[in-house]
Amino acid sequence: TGHVIPTKDINAKTIFVYVLGGITYAEVAALRLLGKLHGCKIFIGTTSFISGGSLLKMLSPPEES
Repeated sequence: TGHVIPTKDINAKTIFVYVLGGITYAEVAALRLLGKLHGCKIFIGTTSFISGGSLLKMLSPPEES
């Protein structure tokens, strides 16, 4: 899954960002802001999106069965 940030400049630089292991929605927002501020097209790819709940689940010890 990726996001495209459109820019008005046809000669704008294009940056590809791929994150292995997942990216948070806040990190995607930060990349979008950087692209907007610098006039770049940013394509974001990742293996998964990480929410607050999934982050806590990854950090907690495994449940015993």
